[in-house]
Amino acid sequence: MQNNLDDPIYIINLSAIPRLASISHVIDNFSSLHYQYAESRLHFEWYSKLWVSLKYLTITSSINGYKLGKIATNAFISKLQAIFYFLPAQESTELLERTWNSLIIWDIESTKRLGNLIDKNKPIYFISNTNPLNIERIIGFFNQYSNIAWELPKEQTEAKPLKIANNFFLCPSYLFKEGTPSLISTLKNSLLAQGKNLETLLLVSQFQRDLGKAKELGIKWQSADSFFNNFVPNQQLSFQPLNGQTMTTSTIPVPLLLNNLAMNSRQNFFGVENERESIQNHSEKTPLLRQ
Repeated sequence: MQNNLDDPIYIINLSAIPRLASISHVIDNFSSLHYQYAESRLHFEWYSKLWVSLKYLTITSSINGYKLGKIATNAFISKLQAIFYFLPAQESTELLERTWNSLIIWDIESTKRLGNLIDKNKPIYFISNTNPLNIERIIGFFNQYSNIAWELPKEQTEAKPLKIANNFFLCPSYLFKEGTPSLISTLKNSLLAQGKNLETLLLVSQFQRDLGKAKELGIKWQSADSFFNNFVPNQQLSFQPLNGQTMTTSTIPVPLLLNNLAMNSRQNFFGVENERESIQNHSEKTPLLRQ
């Protein structure tokens, strides 16, 4: 599809699509690893949580470095393995990645929001202040719960938007070496340099800092809840139930859809709560949470 210079261009915070678990849930999941695998004289759940909470404080700088591209994924996992040295060697990488990615939750609202964006059929630029592992998890959900193909380019070295699907681009902090809202300014300058009109840009985010930056830059903005609640997608989305049979949103039985989503939630290792949490007031400085 060829886009007119006057077509709307959407800049959307990637974390407005999935739901994010709270940091306490992620810490609980790491605490479960300690409680299950560590040989400690204090074999109590409260001790495991205290132990992980203290370790979290020591790795905060590495988490920030990871999401800004200063640390590669392999190096970051190695740091986690050094902390969780008691995990079985052959399973440690998988256990740590699953637990780390338990931050990302996919629910029915996530599927609806993704469908809304596909239905618009306009250029969409995702901005994200998160790390490669979380991004890969989200793209995996995109592939599982939509009927178009999504792919992260293997070569990710140049600070430019990554094409991840037709009309969809990704601007991650680890590639641009800056977080949101700075990414908003960088992307605006890039789009204007391509001849795009400022009036066509619309930023969508659940974070006040992003919205404030858009206002400062003269970009139209809308809160994520307002944006996604104002229209209903026309396009059917395909699902892949547990039996492998492809179904659409108009034909899939509601109980099966709910069961499929519930089963997927349980794959997030040790589980997390299923209600979509309000995260509008969380600080961008919170390493695990800010997307």
